[in-house]
Amino acid sequence: MHIPFNYKFITVNRFRLYGQNVFFTLLLFLVSCANRVIPSGGIKDIIPPEIVSSAPENYSINFDKKEIRVEFNESIQLEELNKQLIISPLIDPLPEVTTNKRTLKIRFENPLKENTTYTFNFGSAIADVHEKNIMENFLLVFSTGDYLDSLSVSGNITYAENLKTEKGIMVMLYKEHDDSVPYKKIPDYFSRTDSTGNYKISNISSGLFKIFALKDKNSNYLFDQPGEAIAFSDSLIAMSDSAQENLKLFVNPPGKIHLTNAAVEAPGKLRIIFNTRADSVSLEPLSFSKNPWQMEEYSLNRDTLMLWMNDTTIDSLRIALLQNEQPFDTALFVLKRKSSGRGSQAKAFSFMSGATGGILDAGKDLLLQFNTPVETIDESKIIFKTDSVITTGVIYSFTDSVKRNLLVNYKWKENSNYELTFLPGAFKDMFTIENDTAKISFHLKPATEYGTVLLKLKTDDKSPQYIIQLVNDKDEVIREKSITSSAVVNFDFLNPGSYRFKIISDENKNNRWDTGNYLKKIQPEKVVYYMERITIRANWDLEQEWDLNR
Repeated sequence: MHIPFNYKFITVNRFRLYGQNVFFTLLLFLVSCANRVIPSGGIKDIIPPEIVSSAPENYSINFDKKEIRVEFNESIQLEELNKQLIISPLIDPLPEVTTNKRTLKIRFENPLKENTTYTFNFGSAIADVHEKNIMENFLLVFSTGDYLDSLSVSGNITYAENLKTEKGIMVMLYKEHDDSVPYKKIPDYFSRTDSTGNYKISNISSGLFKIFALKDKNSNYLFDQPGEAIAFSDSLIAMSDSAQENLKLFVNPPGKIHLTNAAVEAPGKLRIIFNTRADSVSLEPLSFSKNPWQMEEYSLNRDTLMLWMNDTTIDSLRIALLQNEQPFDTALFVLKRKSSGRGSQAKAFSFMSGATGGILDAGKDLLLQFNTPVETIDESKIIFKTDSVITTGVIYSFTDSVKRNLLVNYKWKENSNYELTFLPGAFKDMFTIENDTAKISFHLKPATEYGTVLLKLKTDDKSPQYIIQLVNDKDEVIREKSITSSAVVNFDFLNPGSYRFKIISDENKNNRWDTGNYLKKIQPEKVVYYMERITIRANWDLEQEWDLNR
C-alpha cells in the first residue's frame, strides 16, 4: 500500500525538478537575447520644452524686480547662449542667465531703465536635456513702465555687390541721429538677421530713429574695425507705426590711403601694396634727381604698384609716396644686385599661353603673358605654321604699356592645327635676357560647341550708364559690356552652362561697380539680377528680353 504513495511522491518531485530546469533554461535564453538586442525605448520625444509658469508673467508691466523665473515642463539646458540671446535694448552689465533642472532664472545686477520695454529673444538657446529638442525664438517681454511698446521695424539685408545674405548681421536703431553715433554708442534697439537676411526689431517706442546695419567683427556693437560691412538709410525712420526697411551692405572705403607693404619681389622688380585704390598717388625718389625705375605697372584694382628697374648700381632706394601732391608715407627698398650672365634672372624670363590644354577658344586671339617686360621682338625668330606649313600674316601687338601682354592676331580657322615656335632671341626683356626655345601647339574649339545669347535691354532712363555682366554660378564675370541707352547686347562663343544677367547702375560712369561711403552719405551703386537663370546649350542661340522699367 505504501509503494504507490512513494512512487507518486517521487514522480511529482521529478516533474518539479524538470519544471525548474526548464524555467532556468528559458530565463538564461531571455537574458542572452536581451544582451544581443537593444530595446527600442518607446516613442522618441520630439516635442520642445513648454512653459508652465513665469514670475512675473510674460508681457508684464511695471516690472521692478531683480529676478525673473520661468518654469518649464521638463529639464532644460542652454546652448550657445552668447550667440543666440538678443536683449534689446542692451543691458549693462548683462544679466546672469542660469538653469536649474526645469527652471530658467534671469538675475539683474543693476536697476533697469524706467519706462522701458525689454525684449529677450532666446533664439535656439533653449533645449530639453535628453533629446535636445529646441524651443525656437522664445520671446520674453516686459516693461518697467505702465505700458508695453508695441512698434516694430523689419526688412531684409543683402550685400550690395552681389545681393547675397548672411546670418547674424546686426541691425541697430539709435534715438540719437548724429553721424558719429555708430562709432561711439551702443544701439538703443537691435536684432540680427536670419539665414535669409530677414530681421525684425520688436517692442520699439515711438519717435525718430537712425537705422544702421553692421557685420560686427569684434562683437562690441560699434563700427570701429576696418573692413566691417555696413548699411545705412538715407533718412530717419519715423516710428509712429510699424515700418519696413531694406538695406544694402557694403565695405566703407578707408578714410586715408596708407602703405601696407613694400618689398623687393625679384631683382629689378619692386612691389608696393596700398590699403585701397591708389588713383591719385604719385612717387618721388629721395636722393635721386630722376626716377631710377623705368616703368610703373598697376594691378587691375589699382591697389598694387609694380616698379621695374634695371639699374644695378643702386644698393637701396627710398621713395616718398604722395596723394594729390601731399606726402603720406615712405617706402624703403634694399636692392639685390642682378647676377651677371644668364643665371637666375634668365630662368625667370618666361611666358604663359592663353591656349589652355592646346585649345584656343573661338572668337579670341592668342595671348602671351610674360613675367617681365619685353624690350624687343624679333619676328624673324618666330616660326608660325598652319597644318605644318609655314604661314605669314600674323600680327603681334601689346595690350599694355609695360609690354607684358602680347596679343597674337590671326584669322584662325576651325579644323586647322597651329604651331608657334619661338627661337632663342625672339624676345628680349628689359634686363637684356633672351628667351630659350619654346613651342606652342593648339587648335580652335569648334564653334558648334558654343552657344550664344542675345539680350534685348529696354530702359526709359534718359541718360543711363549701365554695365551688363554675364556671370556664372559663382558670380564670376564671364563677359561684360557698357551701354548708355536701350540696346541689344550679344554674348557669343559661350561655353554651355548656367548663367545669370547682372546689371550695375554706373552712376559715376567709371565702368566699374563702386562701394558706398557712410560719412559722405553715398550709397553703393545699385545691382540687379535678371529674375531667371539662363541655360546656354552648344550650337544654340538664345534670346532674352529685360525691361528695366518694370
